[in-house]
Amino acid sequence: MSTCTTVISTCGEYQIGRVCLPIIYQGDNGTVDLTLLDKAGNAIDLDTVSEIEAVLYGLDVDYKLEYNWPFNTGNEDITILQETVNDTIVNQGKIRLYIPTTFTKHLVSGNLNASIRITKYDTSLPTGEDIITFPCLNVAEIKYTEINFL
Repeated sequence: MSTCTTVISTCGEYQIGRVCLPIIYQGDNGTVDLTLLDKAGNAIDLDTVSEIEAVLYGLDVDYKLEYNWPFNTGNEDITILQETVNDTIVNQGKIRLYIPTTFTKHLVSGNLNASIRITKYDTSLPTGEDIITFPCLNVAEIKYTEINFL
């Protein structure tokens, strides 16, 4: 497994990073792991986040997959990978988007993109929260295969 990490988008004081570019074949299940970072590249504590919304889409905009945490009102759930073990935060800032076969079988080969909006508690702002939007992220590559369609 490769360990390359790259920042894929910046918004104000925040960034989103991912490990390499996952390849998902048409008709296969897949996952995309993302890390929310501050401007210095440090993972933020997801305990300071009140909501995460995401939409995945390929080149054919007829097929979208929606996610919403903690409300789980979208098609799929967002998995929060951050946890506290022995008073230490593990996987700080990391989330996982599960991508089911029912979605990937409809995608044409090419980029799989995401739009992500994160609502973070911020008492220094009048509303008490900061909304961070990452409008167009390349999160994976969809590869063509005939195997799942025979």
